[in-house]
Amino acid sequence: MAERKRTGRRRAFLAAGILLALGWLATGAAIVDTIDGRAVITQPTGFELQVAGTEGASLDPDVPWVDGDPVPGEVELVGGAGFGPGSQRTFTLGVKNASDQLTGSVRMTVFNPEPQPGLTLFDAMEFTVTHDGAVLADSVPGAELERLADLPLGDIAAGGSTTVLVDISLPGSLGNEYQGLASRVMISMKGMNR
Repeated sequence: MAERKRTGRRRAFLAAGILLALGWLATGAAIVDTIDGRAVITQPTGFELQVAGTEGASLDPDVPWVDGDPVPGEVELVGGAGFGPGSQRTFTLGVKNASDQLTGSVRMTVFNPEPQPGLTLFDAMEFTVTHDGAVLADSVPGAELERLADLPLGDIAAGGSTTVLVDISLPGSLGNEYQGLASRVMISMKGMNR
């Protein structure tokens, strides 16, 4: 059998999808919520991204990095405090190039995994994405998803990593019509080797 030659074509793949479930329930003046998440990662041959995530402004050094070798991995993000009008939650997402040889260019996209017609909490949420001190998206409403697509995180060298801050907030002007609505957020990382 003849050995197959590699062509120099770049291989792109979806590395991770992080699901954050945001639930907002209000009774009187009390607001209760749940945020949890899952990242599903697939691995191609020779180039591999790993992800980690935690709530807060920095990545907990004890949080596990997961990859999809050979079964897709999951990253749990669990939040506790209330989430209502005028509040904000900050999440730190880590992306690591687990390849020992290949540099990869990485891009991030925010998705609505369950788009629905009419009034939705996702459309009212505002997203701010910061990477290396640069604001890639500033208070972008969920209704304007095209502004949250393919945000460049730059090149990550073999064995290197980077972090991204994602702030999710609800404007203080939201009315009672949003009570009881819930939403999920999906964030994906795409890498292309160089």
